Amino acid sequence: TGTLVQTVNHGSNATQVTAVANANYHFVNWSDGSTVNPRTDTNVTANITVTANFAIDTYTVTYIAGANGSITGTLVQTVNHGSNATQVTAVADANYHFVNWSDGSTVNPRTDTNVTANITVTANFILNSYTISAAVNPLNTGTVTGLGSGIFNHGDVVSLTANPNEEYVFTAWVEGTDTVSTFTVYSFTATANRNLVAHFELKQYLITLEANPENGGTVNFAAQYFPHGSEVTIIATPNSDDFYLFVNWSEDGAVLEGAEATYTFTALSDRSFIANFA
Repeated sequence: TGTLVQTVNHGSNATQVTAVANANYHFVNWSDGSTVNPRTDTNVTANITVTANFAIDTYTVTYIAGANGSITGTLVQTVNHGSNATQVTAVADANYHFVNWSDGSTVNPRTDTNVTANITVTANFILNSYTISAAVNPLNTGTVTGLGSGIFNHGDVVSLTANPNEEYVFTAWVEGTDTVSTFTVYSFTATANRNLVAHFELKQYLITLEANPENGGTVNFAAQYFPHGSEVTIIATPNSDDFYLFVNWSEDGAVLEGAEATYTFTALSDRSFIANFA
């Protein structure tokens, strides 16, 4: 702005001119090296021809790595107005993961396009967390305690306890097809998602039988385990060839009144019976 071509007397001054940049550009200097703007040439003693130089606006794009991670790519970039920054990637440290940039973006790798202002963003990282679930098999045979929310950070110690119902016993912790523990309390460090199943089974009771006297007859088994609540039939068969008869069943010295040679009961504990012959 101002008079672009001026006729000036020797020793006099030119009138002021101002270099005005277009939108998104800025004045740099005059071709004679002067950065004065507006410009007034004084005490003119020769012809002067100068050009106003302009340059496109530039912006600084800065990428910062937060704690527990790093960034690959150029961290500080100078970008022309409307141009694109080059790609950067947020890289989490071991056992951490990238969450987002401080401007809310979750894009990773990231390329800022059509830059029209300075940009400074920080990559945020957090410790990995895992979902630990625990179930029982079969259903309604027991419970699991110690799970809490089920979400654990990397390195947390998780302790699970299998609690069988009264008539059941714990057998194993199973993950997929693998048995990971046979102890009721299973403790481990969280390093991945895990789906654990506490397996229970009905209690087993040992039923033992013997004949008295040994040559007086036979019983249908000597010793056998039966699941809790199952019906057990014991049979005494006298040795009729040697003229023996069945007398009764006894248990810990007590006679089972009304017991026939065949006796049926429900398995609720270990028991030991004697078939008495005479």
